[in-house]
Amino acid sequence: MDELEIKIAFLERLVGDLSTALQQEARAHASLAERTDTLERALQVLAARVPRPRDDLANAEEDPVPSSG
Repeated sequence: MDELEIKIAFLERLVGDLSTALQQEARAHASLAERTDTLERALQVLAARVPRPRDDLANAEEDPVPSSG
């Protein structure tokens, strides 16, 4: 094998390794995006279950500690 063939073989291996790494990163990104979407939907469901405070009960700026009753 001459020097040029060695360089070509090295570059082919490098391109293959980089391609594999990019594919793995793309799969990881897709998985994270899917998990993020799932978490967002779960948070929306949980937020819908939390009762909304009535405006006439408390004003956090005026009364940071809500009174009981």
